[in-house]
Amino acid sequence: MVRRKGSKRMSLKRWLDGSMVLENPASHADFCEFVAEWQVTETLAAKAMALGCRFTEGGGFALRIISGGRTCEQQNRLRAAGRPAASCARSTHVLEGGRLATGFDIATPTGVGPPGSPSADLVWRTIGALAQLEGLRWGGGSDILVSGVPTDPNHFDLGPREVTG
Repeated sequence: MVRRKGSKRMSLKRWLDGSMVLENPASHADFCEFVAEWQVTETLAAKAMALGCRFTEGGGFALRIISGGRTCEQQNRLRAAGRPAASCARSTHVLEGGRLATGFDIATPTGVGPPGSPSADLVWRTIGALAQLEGLRWGGGSDILVSGVPTDPNHFDLGPREVTG
């Protein structure tokens, strides 16, 4: 849990790795903290939190955000490491000119693993379908595997950068 000096206990749960559980904020201050922490637009933050709530209400486990806004340098390091990462000009994560991120990544759910097995694919397709119900694009435009899961299944955004600004 995160605690501000002199304030009540915050509802946003933080893991030791720095990730944060996607859930409804208990207050406007929690919501604002989420937006500032992950450097995402308010629209994206609201949809991300709604996705987390939808998934846990349906019997799923907590979804955790692991990445929101990042610099072009950070984006290039991910690409160099072989991670699925768009160019800085196309990425919905990259912060430029005061622009907040319109994309985020979640942690691979514990015990699920990457796409490829029927049980993992079912979980990823469920998360993806719920994200789409919230108005999120699943996979960031990455290629879709035969299983119906994108090659970048833990990425969600508001749409292509050229559309969302």
